[in-house]
Amino acid sequence: MTSDLRGVASSTKLNLRRGERNHGREISIDEAYAKMRGGQAYGGAQWEKGLDCFIPAYLGDRVGYHRLTTIEHCGISETLILVAENGHSIRATAEQQFKVPVDEGEGDGIFRPLRELRSGDRIFVRSEEKASGGRKPNRPRKVIHSVPHHPYASRQVVAGKDYKRTANARLVLEAQLNGISLDDFIEILRRDPARAANLRYLDPGLEVHHKDENPLNDSPENLIAITSDDHYQIHAKEKQKHFGDVLLKECRVRSITPYKRETVFNISLDDPYRAYIAHCFILADKDG
Repeated sequence: MTSDLRGVASSTKLNLRRGERNHGREISIDEAYAKMRGGQAYGGAQWEKGLDCFIPAYLGDRVGYHRLTTIEHCGISETLILVAENGHSIRATAEQQFKVPVDEGEGDGIFRPLRELRSGDRIFVRSEEKASGGRKPNRPRKVIHSVPHHPYASRQVVAGKDYKRTANARLVLEAQLNGISLDDFIEILRRDPARAANLRYLDPGLEVHHKDENPLNDSPENLIAITSDDHYQIHAKEKQKHFGDVLLKECRVRSITPYKRETVFNISLDDPYRAYIAHCFILADKDG
């Protein structure tokens, strides 16, 4: 092993989210490494292929999820254990770089290798305080019930009777497609099966996206019918930007002591952000 090796211990925990899932789960870096390579680490199932992985990263002015590109197995190396005054600790190689504050007016911080840090030094850690402008809370979409003559509406069986229901946003676009008002369109779907059979409907493979991300704004100019894949990509990017955004805060190093020789791993993130979060610490990735 070279002396300039960056890396963290194999037991280091990451908060990893895959695809469009709403929440990440804590997973050790060695298990994530195995699963990203198609393995069945720790007896668990193989990961579904084709889903991007996201971990908390430093996004320039806050912390938020960012795409993880690779985890590299770096072999065996001597490690040190850093303990912060907030009680969190991490094991890493001497060359692993940590984000630290600088004097006021000199920027938002720099990265320094662990070997240069001392007890009492200031470092940046992840705060639980939410950043302003973060992801908006979920809001319910408006749903229209009792539209039995809509060919693609979801079934809603009550006391043996199928009432059917569908999103109001979808009906708004379909009413526009047929050149009639929304109220008249809904009335036909409820009471006139013969006429409903001759109306036009959105392809069931299409989904309705709200351009302003407000599911309560069903005005026609705010709606667009797109494929499920395109819809997924839009919301995946939105979650990558906003999900779980938090701020940084300063913390003091309580102690740094030699640990032992152990297996270490390193991480690479997608451009342009090159620092990730593990055990609350802000660490430079392989190329950061």
